[in-house]
Amino acid sequence: MFYTNASLQHENFNQDEWLELEDWVKDLTRDRDDKITSFSGPVWFDHPRSITPPGRETALIPDAFFKIVCFVNKQDELEVRAFLMTQDAKALADKQGKQLFDFENYQVSVADIEVHTGLIFPDIVGARNPLYYTAGEEMRTRDRISHTPERIEVSGPEELIAEGQSRTRFKDDDIDVFIAAALVNPRTSERHNEWVSIINLENAVVDLSGWTLSDGKRTPLPCPANWSRVRRRGYNRSRR
Repeated sequence: MFYTNASLQHENFNQDEWLELEDWVKDLTRDRDDKITSFSGPVWFDHPRSITPPGRETALIPDAFFKIVCFVNKQDELEVRAFLMTQDAKALADKQGKQLFDFENYQVSVADIEVHTGLIFPDIVGARNPLYYTAGEEMRTRDRISHTPERIEVSGPEELIAEGQSRTRFKDDDIDVFIAAALVNPRTSERHNEWVSIINLENAVVDLSGWTLSDGKRTPLPCPANWSRVRRRGYNRSRR
């Protein structure tokens, strides 16, 4: 193990989102022999952040951190996964990120990291990462690619996209229906008084048949009967 550089990570990021990513790597079972090579480092975007601790000079803080993981799988083939995690205000807010419903790490292409860092990895590293920085129409159709450079939401090691696996398409890739507001964990009986409000920004009515609502811990709730269609540019609300 080599410490080739050191960069400031806020404790709420280091002990939360970043720790979760490192746990995913630790829990990987796709490798052949428990040998994994990991490259990690800081990323500075166009407008670096800074802090000025009491009695110390101003120091720059990375906007994000990357991690590239390489291993040989059980079929004796090299596999590569790449991640980019932002050290933003949301990540620094608390140490509860890995417990939240909307906690997401993003798997990205190796080329994406190369563009942001200026680092150049051997061609085989990028070739064995199953995500694309650019893709032709044939690849888009075959692998259900909705946008490039690709970033894939994952919630555990088993969800790391491998070569030949289909990309997951989310509703917000296709239509503009969003959660506008929600009342979560009220002081009264929360099982009966929570509510969520959604808004449709499409220029047409959207059919919500088959949609569910979940907090990531309990059984998903089916869309209420009175929500079978959501009005154009309007709100619908439902209580639990």
